[in-house]
Amino acid sequence: MYRNKIKTIVIIAISLMILSIGFYFLSPRFYLKDIILLGETQMTRDSLFEISGLHKNKNIYLMDTDLARNRVLENPYIKDITIKRRFPATLIFSVNERKETGVVPFSGGFAIIDEEGYV
Repeated sequence: MYRNKIKTIVIIAISLMILSIGFYFLSPRFYLKDIILLGETQMTRDSLFEISGLHKNKNIYLMDTDLARNRVLENPYIKDITIKRRFPATLIFSVNERKETGVVPFSGGFAIIDEEGYV
């Protein structure tokens, strides 16, 4: 009798946990609603978001922020970026942009160089 009660309690607890996880991943409450841009950058919040490949109508906890970070880092003006989630529906983009320190003639145009010699 006592074992049956414990079994029932365990089954109820596991069921509640599964329902909670389902709510967590499927609820529109966690769909991206806001983007915060930190750091000095010439790029706009919207252009960074577009380059990242992320989408507004998606749960922020299901977004691949590592892939988004790598996409943004393909832009030569971006030195580093971190993308963090903030409960319940916000992403924070912390951007470190390259600073132009020199211009060199190159192939009929100009190449811009930063303080680390990156072209």
